[in-house]
Amino acid sequence: MTHQEPVALAHELDALTEAPAPRKGPPCTVGSILSAADDTTEAKLRWILDTRTVSATAIADVLSQHGTPVTSYTVARHRRRGQTNGCRCTPSSHPPHPEKDFSTVGLYREDGTRITRQAFPAVALDDDPPVRVTEDIYRSEPYGRGDGQPEGSKRSLLYQAGTVVPRSAIDRAFTAATVTSIAPAKGPVAGGTTITVTGAHLDGVSAVALGGSSATGLRIHSANRLTVTTPAGAAGAVTLELVDDSGTVTANGFTYGS
Repeated sequence: MTHQEPVALAHELDALTEAPAPRKGPPCTVGSILSAADDTTEAKLRWILDTRTVSATAIADVLSQHGTPVTSYTVARHRRRGQTNGCRCTPSSHPPHPEKDFSTVGLYREDGTRITRQAFPAVALDDDPPVRVTEDIYRSEPYGRGDGQPEGSKRSLLYQAGTVVPRSAIDRAFTAATVTSIAPAKGPVAGGTTITVTGAHLDGVSAVALGGSSATGLRIHSANRLTVTTPAGAAGAVTLELVDDSGTVTANGFTYGS
């Protein structure tokens, strides 16, 4: 063996020592979710995972609401799959979808007919389309008992401008108000009765009407209680209408007396 051969072998051993060991084992939680998803959901998840403006925290929150708990750390590791600090999923678990330049070629169907832009065979994934948040969005929560604000005065960043999230994640942030009781349940047709409405998620109510007429003096005491003054109305039972962040909510339970 020449002098050069041991030196070369030593370099090869050093290279093997420094090289990362092959990563073997089952896929991470995110990989398992992708494997179990239907084609449409899988394609959507792959697109979102490969969109770096979507935070790992936002992705983890959405995935966790649909079954298996997922942490932002797991999502971040899955994005680094194939790297030494990534998960054990192979890089081919969901390859990126680079945009290609087709400006100098024609597009054809399998039978050889050319495809026009208007007749391109594709369907929109509009059951839960991704949306881009255009402003920084903050969520509120109370500091504790006696916070003083029905919705809480502690604010924290929920979505940074530019974040892409499924539309369903936005919709879930708006919980409709519910009404469990109205007291008193009866008042004069002249109006002027202060009624207390109890229920849940009442902190987003911005207007109240009875029988189509606007009530006055709206005061939100807590997320579970508000008070208003009834308008004048015709004798009989009327519908209570609450306008809140999620839309209009109706309830029965108030009657004008003769």
